[in-house]
Amino acid sequence: MQDVLEFGHPFHLEIITSCFKTHYVDLARQKYSSRVVEKCLKVFGDLEQYLIVCELVLDLDHFRDLVTDEVANYVISTALLACTVLVFIISIVYIAKHDACIYCKCNI
Repeated sequence: MQDVLEFGHPFHLEIITSCFKTHYVDLARQKYSSRVVEKCLKVFGDLEQYLIVCELVLDLDHFRDLVTDEVANYVISTALLACTVLVFIISIVYIAKHDACIYCKCNI
């Protein structure tokens, strides 16, 4: 899967994007599929990155679980490192809005 993401034709990436949509939170929690999500964040364009980050971050309960999860926290780190400045800023603004709720539960 990771090879298809890295070397695949844009048509294949579109298919993968449509299949994974709304499943990134579940995929991020699993050992092997979390690496696929990390690869998606590295190879997808700005729009796809933004959609992944939104799915991971917008539900505060899921986000809190992902940050504290032993596997999914790497996906969150990759999201913050791999995304463009705009996606990164949007993520940080959202996280900052909910910082009081998150800070007491985990150390980012």
